[in-house]
Amino acid sequence: PAVTVSARVVAPENARVVRLTVSDAGVGFPESHRTRLFERGFTTKPGGGAGIGLHWCAGAAAGMGARLWAESDGPGRGARFHVDLAPAGEACVPER
Repeated sequence: PAVTVSARVVAPENARVVRLTVSDAGVGFPESHRTRLFERGFTTKPGGGAGIGLHWCAGAAAGMGARLWAESDGPGRGARFHVDLAPAGEACVPER
């Protein structure tokens, strides 16, 4: 599937951030997985897997004061992963 990368400035809760988005038209995921995607050990790979890749990514983003999150319109409908980066010296405000 094709992958699209975009960047834009957004202002969630009046805190300006640069949002990087990577989206695809791949397998997507059900809403029930959204809250678990970044858990250590969680995997959807057939045959299993370590389940540490997205966990490490979320930890690295948090360590830089950024926020990583994901969304999908459901199985078979692709996914979008977002990284919110705050300007230097400011913190990202989580969206609700």
